[in-house]
Amino acid sequence: MGDTLEHDVLGSNLAEVRAVWVVPELPGPDPVVEGAALSGPDFNAFFGEMQGRATYLRHHPVATTALLTPWVAVRNVLNGARAIVGRLT
Repeated sequence: MGDTLEHDVLGSNLAEVRAVWVVPELPGPDPVVEGAALSGPDFNAFFGEMQGRATYLRHHPVATTALLTPWVAVRNVLNGARAIVGRLT
């Protein structure tokens, strides 16, 4: 669980661990975005903008859109913990 695409999400995905991206600016009414919503038009536009802001992507030549895509995106750490626990029980 982390807030940067280029370190937290990429690192998790490279380690084959499910990535939870914490991003307060998450678009839409839902505090957790997952599954098909991660490829929806609202999320795609937002995700593209956030990739453009990712300062260190140039240092990670292996970073592809697939490797930067989280398992879930959440507005805060509490929602991230709920997302993880909800899938473990």
